Amino acid sequence: MDRLRQALCQRLPAGIRTFIVPTRKVNVVPVYEQTPRLVPKGKSPKQVMTDKLYAKYDPDGSKRALFDKTKPTCPRAGDILRVTKKDKSSFVGMLLALNRNHLATTILLRTKISGIGVENRVHVYNPDVEKIEVLRVPAMRWPKEKYYFVRGTKKYDAGDLDSFVRRQNRNKH
Repeated sequence: MDRLRQALCQRLPAGIRTFIVPTRKVNVVPVYEQTPRLVPKGKSPKQVMTDKLYAKYDPDGSKRALFDKTKPTCPRAGDILRVTKKDKSSFVGMLLALNRNHLATTILLRTKISGIGVENRVHVYNPDVEKIEVLRVPAMRWPKEKYYFVRGTKKYDAGDLDSFVRRQNRNKH
């Protein structure tokens, strides 16, 4: 047996594996049908998912249009905003911060109720938020993106904005 093995090994080219036993069995690899594409060719899966979620949470595109940076009507820190929810409750406050993060965009509003500072963080694309409107734009702005410094100052703090809205409505009628 050793002589036969040596004779075979001498005839085989270098690098051939001699420990493999040849068989007549044919291995068939199954080929499956291609699954349908979930994302169109050439598009990013993240972008497709983002578009679907925007269509679900902002079907008319009003919130996206309001917070579009390229438009001059985009609210900035210091503006007075009113957020109305589906249950018809509303919150009026000075915009302290606007955190843009696609569907996780939030705004931080501050007002004073009975002399106590109250802050409310609102998720813009929350289904409970019916509309967001800009009531007043300040004549002069500070060169800052976030107005956290107004907390606890009498000079710069928001004040009672509910009374401001009542006066504004009285003057309209």
